[in-house]
Amino acid sequence: MKTNEITIHGNKEGNYIIVKLQRGLVEEHINLDGHDCGSRVTGTVDLYGIEVFSGGKRVASGYDYYEIPLNDSNYSRAIANGCTHKVGNAYLKHEHIEKINAAKAQLDADNPISDAQIEYEAKEIAKLEAEINYLKSDECKRHEQLKRDMEEENSIY
Repeated sequence: MKTNEITIHGNKEGNYIIVKLQRGLVEEHINLDGHDCGSRVTGTVDLYGIEVFSGGKRVASGYDYYEIPLNDSNYSRAIANGCTHKVGNAYLKHEHIEKINAAKAQLDADNPISDAQIEYEAKEIAKLEAEINYLKSDECKRHEQLKRDMEEENSIY
């Protein structure tokens, strides 16, 4: 798994936004009785993180920005100040959103999805589709009916 980040500096010292991208395969190391037996892939990660700093201190963080909800207690004040979106408890202006989107595009270009990650995700989807097909099959229905029959009080099984 690889993590890249871009820092967007504000107009005042200590004000900045960090945009991070974690992407890749999650590997679990296998250790049997103290012997290293390699590793296995247990999943994939494709996750953005946004942290907002003011005065050098982190004031908000989240996985993505979102529009300010109409029921937000500071909605009218935020709109009056030109803010359109939020990350955690921090209000962001449209210019910040454009810079965050540009940073995300740059991070995507710097850390594309690997062929191994695409292959792993395709295998996982194939497993889920096979399970769904089994659950819809007549064989599964017969098995479930047999289980119900065996649980009946006067069952012949």
